[in-house]
Amino acid sequence: MKQKQGLIFILSAYLITAIVWLSNSRILAMDLYGMAFYTLGALAITGFALVFILSIRNKTIEKWFNGFEHLYVYHKWLAIFSLSMVLIHALLKEFYSPYESIAGKIGTFSEIGFVALMFIALFGKRLKYENWRLFHRLMLIPFVIGAYHMVIGAPFDMLDLSPVSFWMGLVVLAGSASSLYMLLFYRTVAFNHKGKITAIRSLSTSSIEMEITLNKPMALSEGQYAFLRLF
Repeated sequence: MKQKQGLIFILSAYLITAIVWLSNSRILAMDLYGMAFYTLGALAITGFALVFILSIRNKTIEKWFNGFEHLYVYHKWLAIFSLSMVLIHALLKEFYSPYESIAGKIGTFSEIGFVALMFIALFGKRLKYENWRLFHRLMLIPFVIGAYHMVIGAPFDMLDLSPVSFWMGLVVLAGSASSLYMLLFYRTVAFNHKGKITAIRSLSTSSIEMEITLNKPMALSEGQYAFLRLF
């Protein structure tokens, strides 16, 4: 049931984005390809905003997905699905936003950034964690560029108080704030339990068991996923 809450959260965000774009009179006046071009671009922005939101490791959000281990699966496939929408949007862009236009050029930079960073995030398993984490966090840059591309490339004023402008502004703000939180504040705020290693046991040639005495109780179930920093 709890995983259904998380799925409802994701689908609701996508549904609202599709509704506010497809109910706009300028979008409705276009042919099918034009409607798909603009709506897919907005859905890609929404998808990456959701990726950022799921990454903040908020306890309430984790409960919606029945734990971090399940949330991470949604996080990964949301990113892949969002990238696929970016690529389809890019294929349609030649017809509705020529590459030589300012909006087209800015959109191209965003697409290249998304593809490069997603490739590193998905396949850079040999990178040191700190380097992998840095590339992962840089995803905010193509996201912001893509949001700007959306604002200047839309066939209507994105700075008015229409439903589509209000909703997409909220989406971009939530995504950017979540990413900035992970970049600037997460390590200070999230790791609020401290402890000392009191025992280390070798279980095999590739694994060890550590016993840690915490400075205060921690609500953690057996087998639950947790992050640990050693210093």
